[in-house]
Amino acid sequence: IAALHGPVAPAELVRRPWFAGPAGIQAASEEGRWLAAQSVAPEIVRLSSETEALAAVRAGEGTMLALGHIVRAEIRSGSLVRVPVAGTPISGLWWASTLDRGRATTMARTLQRFAGTADATAAMVAPGGSRGLERRGSKFHVALWS
Repeated sequence: IAALHGPVAPAELVRRPWFAGPAGIQAASEEGRWLAAQSVAPEIVRLSSETEALAAVRAGEGTMLALGHIVRAEIRSGSLVRVPVAGTPISGLWWASTLDRGRATTMARTLQRFAGTADATAAMVAPGGSRGLERRGSKFHVALWS
């Protein structure tokens, strides 16, 4: 697949498995709407996390739709390849849901404020976790969902 040039038809990609996190590819997501508009549907293999799905793609086991900023360094280094598929990249909006301020605890509100900072985003998308966090063991698990 990596050797294909020009806009690749999605039908070319469905012969191999597509990986996703535990939610798969939701119909209401940007990815789901894009797939619904195609004439073919891939086999979606749901793994326990987006990180595990990306690891399967790195190992050459299949394909996935990935966030550009998550895989940018690996594409630049050549360890991953962006396949030029017709209709991609896919644009969309991200959002987060939390309890309203009146129902959230003080600690939850503190975490909500931090989660919206550039430092939090950098830590969530950094390969191998945030600096030093991996050595000490993370007390939180953060999952990015599209």
